[in-house]
Amino acid sequence: MTKYDDEFWLACDKNATFPHALTKDLADGGWLGICMPEEYGGSEMGIAEAAVMMQTISESGGGLAAASSVHMNIFGLEPVVKFGTKEQKDRMLPGLINGTERACFGVTEPNTGSNTLQLQTQAIRNGDCYEISGSKVEKPSQGLSIFYTDFDRTKVITQEIPKIPAEDRIGEEGDGFKMILHGMNAERILLAAEALGLGYAGLRRGAQYAIDRVVFGRQIGQNQAIQHPLADSWMKLEAARLLTYQAAKLYDEGFTSGEYANAAKYLASDVAFTAVERSLLSHGGVGYAKEYHLERHMILNYVAQTVLGQKKSY
Repeated sequence: MTKYDDEFWLACDKNATFPHALTKDLADGGWLGICMPEEYGGSEMGIAEAAVMMQTISESGGGLAAASSVHMNIFGLEPVVKFGTKEQKDRMLPGLINGTERACFGVTEPNTGSNTLQLQTQAIRNGDCYEISGSKVEKPSQGLSIFYTDFDRTKVITQEIPKIPAEDRIGEEGDGFKMILHGMNAERILLAAEALGLGYAGLRRGAQYAIDRVVFGRQIGQNQAIQHPLADSWMKLEAARLLTYQAAKLYDEGFTSGEYANAAKYLASDVAFTAVERSLLSHGGVGYAKEYHLERHMILNYVAQTVLGQKKSY
């Protein structure tokens, strides 16, 4: 990650460009398959190792701009790994691992939000295909099913969605909800790790500025109003880090209940936001200047908070 420095990410932010070079390097190095089976080109490690990787990517200075570029490839096909057939794994996993394909996750709907058990889109079996209807009907969807199929950009408008081959259905029909939790819990853990990376990166900048900035003949870090909030954030980041990696350990051991993943996601996003906010405030007015890089982390931290659905910390 050392070749992707702050100036690289500042340029990506300024020019609104996708970090293709980073994703290629990660794919070429085998990192995208960190928790995928070895027989498909992966490393067959766990979500714990993947969390370390995603925290490092985020903490390097790239934040969520870097992490989100590979985020879905890391966890998105956990349901396929755990519940897919051999034919599906042969067809679906290698492209994600070698970086030639990217996955997307389509669950949330305009009328139901994240209430997964009330999704209104229906998949009706018709021979060897499923006909997908996005019509909004008042019908609970406890019988959720998962499909992983090619993305047709020509159909991403308000019109009929094409048929999906039955061979693209993951697992048994109607068992999708319990399977999708494997992907969601993994995502929560990785998002927590990415938030931690943002928090630690911001905290380091705040601590260093408090050493470098001298006012009235003394470092501003000697003032408790600067020093103590930063110290408080370090302690809370460490607590969130321990919870995040405990959640990852339990996930890798087969723990299916999601309370640790949820708790890690909640706590990490909250304390990371506060850490970056405090670091920015310790800079005074220059904290909002792009060349100090903190305002970029603050924006990304706000996005992380919004994505994670957490309460505001200010």
